[in-house]
Amino acid sequence: MDSRGQIDEIKQKLDIVTVAEKYLRSMKRSGANYFALCPFHNEKTPSFSINQDLQIYKCFGCGESGDVITFIQKLEGVDFPKALEMAANMAGVVLKSDFKPSPGAEKRKAEKEKILEANQLAMKYFNYVLLDHKLGEKARVYCKNRKITKALIKKFQIGVALEGYNNLRNFLKKKGFLESDLVKWGLLVSKNGKVYDKFRDRLMFPIYNHVGDIIGFSGRQLEKSDYGPKYLNSPETPVYKKKETMYGLFQAKEMIRKSNFVVLVEGNVDILSSHRVGVENIVCPLGTALTLEQCKLIKRYADNVYFALDTDEAGEKAMIRGLALAQEAGLEAFAIDIGKYQDSDELIMAEPDKWQKVVKKPVEIVEFFMKRFAGQFDLDTVKGKKGFVEKLSPFVEGIKDDFERQEYIKRIAANAGVDEDELAGKFRIGTRAEIKIEPSEAETTTKIGAARKLSRKEFLAAVLIQFIDVIKMPESLENVFESWFVEFLNKLKSGSKFEDLINRMDLKKQEFLKDLKIIPLEKTDEENVNKTIKSTIQLLLNQKSEMQLKNLRLRIRQIETKDGDSTVEMEKLQKFLKSAKKS
Repeated sequence: MDSRGQIDEIKQKLDIVTVAEKYLRSMKRSGANYFALCPFHNEKTPSFSINQDLQIYKCFGCGESGDVITFIQKLEGVDFPKALEMAANMAGVVLKSDFKPSPGAEKRKAEKEKILEANQLAMKYFNYVLLDHKLGEKARVYCKNRKITKALIKKFQIGVALEGYNNLRNFLKKKGFLESDLVKWGLLVSKNGKVYDKFRDRLMFPIYNHVGDIIGFSGRQLEKSDYGPKYLNSPETPVYKKKETMYGLFQAKEMIRKSNFVVLVEGNVDILSSHRVGVENIVCPLGTALTLEQCKLIKRYADNVYFALDTDEAGEKAMIRGLALAQEAGLEAFAIDIGKYQDSDELIMAEPDKWQKVVKKPVEIVEFFMKRFAGQFDLDTVKGKKGFVEKLSPFVEGIKDDFERQEYIKRIAANAGVDEDELAGKFRIGTRAEIKIEPSEAETTTKIGAARKLSRKEFLAAVLIQFIDVIKMPESLENVFESWFVEFLNKLKSGSKFEDLINRMDLKKQEFLKDLKIIPLEKTDEENVNKTIKSTIQLLLNQKSEMQLKNLRLRIRQIETKDGDSTVEMEKLQKFLKSAKKS
């Protein structure tokens, strides 16, 4: 049978819906098609369609399309020959390929196969020494002390690199490998005219890609030493790209799919400890900070990522970066509270039963840090409020969704006892935050109704700009918008051209104002426009007053809970209530 015939045989034996169900969550049938959220781009409404009769798929959002083999190829991130091999295994077809790749492709494929072969042999060598050789006793004692069980050693194929300089070198040379290749592939080192083992006196963790190939190694020092790093990783090779690899993913991916979340930690040993106590959907990056590529890899298997990073300042910075990357990849991000412990391994070593419990109770990341930082600052002082807000600022700025970001600003303001509008102005995040757009909890339903749902403040801003020629400029605008926007409207009303005004502004404001200018609004008369403006301003001012009142009362409760003197706040409340009655 020729190659085309084999491909057809595989397609006949594989049902694309059955295969897709292994990768996609919440597939639903509608007529002749199945629909799901597209795995190739971020979306909230399913546009990914699978037709069982034709055995094809197509996304009407991003345009991706193909058959069962291309589906596997794109989801697994492999080349076509590898996807064909995986599809053949699923279909129970023995692949006898007659493909003839180009000479360059054939050479690259041959080198990759040799690297994988060398890594596989190295893994077996390291693993044998750890499990069965007398020289592996030191490493066996280390594993026993760290509770790295024999079951874990076999599951992850852990091994040991001995202290000598030529152990692996001699072994692989006997297997027919050239020293020059082994140096290039990161198993040996060439220095000062000598070639010797790269990994020495280290516990060896094979690095698998997500389909189960050993693509490199991570070696951990068995004893503390000033010579060399604590962890030594393989360099990048044709088969190993650090930014695209997650340690532990191969062993965890089925559990990740099943649970729809992955726990992200910082080190290999954290992963082993977690597996030992029954939490297997756990991964970590190796030799690099978390990358967008790694987040996209996670997204193939789950919608949620739980950060359980070290509790030091470096861990905080990693979580700030991780939150932004997770959102960009379409992941929902949460934090796991490991309490007083430095990392998850330390928690598991001290309280093994606690790990499963905290993993089941993830916390929204901003909420997690609000709780942590609240204990670090005295929120009764100006300095404490300032420090609290500044600490949280990077996390809020990393949130892309307008509604979610505004909601966190509300919570932070309430916790710190500060004015929400002032806090939103301080963050000044994104295009909408420039004029502190409110969340769309109160969309407008007026006769000037917009073609899409808008927040009250966004709607008001659009009306003011688009009907500038017929509106009567309200006196209370400065109580609703920031001063720059009010100044812009006044100049626009005085006859300045829209384009001339925005050209003097930064790009974010330009984009924001252009959006307001083109938002579809129905045509109406002058009287209705001004009535709408007046009523919308009043609604926004009422909403602002309600929030100020809520914050004052909350602040009084916080002070009284601490047995403090709330006299000043009570006076502010009385003044506020009197002014509210007058208005």
